[in-house]
Amino acid sequence: MIQSLHPVILILVITNIVITFKGFKDLIFFDNYKFNIFHLKHKEWIRLISSGFLHVDGSHLFLICLLCISLVIQFYIQLVL
Repeated sequence: MIQSLHPVILILVITNIVITFKGFKDLIFFDNYKFNIFHLKHKEWIRLISSGFLHVDGSHLFLICLLCISLVIQFYIQLVL
């Protein structure tokens, strides 16, 4: 399964997990990179991208992973049928 994933997808998934767990352990890191409209108004554009890699808790990360897995399964089912 992992061999069939495009390397960019694999890198994004691993990056997402690493940054999420860094945010879980380091609240200052989380606060510096979470989505916050006030900071966006002050041109901290990095938050638009970095917030996509941060998750509030493990259940949120699990649900995102479940969504990704379901999309992959759906893609493979469409290839077979």
